[in-house]
Amino acid sequence: MLGVGAGLTLVVLLVLQSVTTNGVFGTRTETVTDTVTTTQQIADVGGSFAEHILLLDSKNVSAIVNQYQGNASVTWTGQAVGLAGTYEGARNISELQTVFFETFGTTFAIANVTRAITTTSSDSVMVNSTFGFSGFGRGGNDSGIISAQDHYSYSATNGAWLISRETWNFLTFVVEYPAG
Repeated sequence: MLGVGAGLTLVVLLVLQSVTTNGVFGTRTETVTDTVTTTQQIADVGGSFAEHILLLDSKNVSAIVNQYQGNASVTWTGQAVGLAGTYEGARNISELQTVFFETFGTTFAIANVTRAITTTSSDSVMVNSTFGFSGFGRGGNDSGIISAQDHYSYSATNGAWLISRETWNFLTFVVEYPAG
């Protein structure tokens, strides 16, 4: 129960807020932002991540690139077979994915995906994952295991969670050349 002084102070503050907002001291525009719960963030980003894996599996480069912010960065480390480095921006990420699929994934599949999602702030979520890949490329059969970290940021403009930074650490990458 509020004391008389505290109750009076609360009423004065509410009246002052109402007067200030309604224009006695001038017009004020307020932006209202919905607060997203951690559970909702995890569900939304989990859906975006699942779609990301499906698009990688389908080799749909333009749709994959649409999941990144325009100024996103992708870093490949470990046994990345000549593709290790940091790629910034949609054009460079698109070129990386295109070269990877054309060289190593004429046929391509992703399997054994594990993931853990952590909320880092109200507009930032991190996904740590591990997955295997296999395919047939220019040189023969390809397979490997990737440990990935995706940083998602909420884009109010797009109304979606987009990848701002992604790191793939190629734990293994095996190319089996046909005998002959």
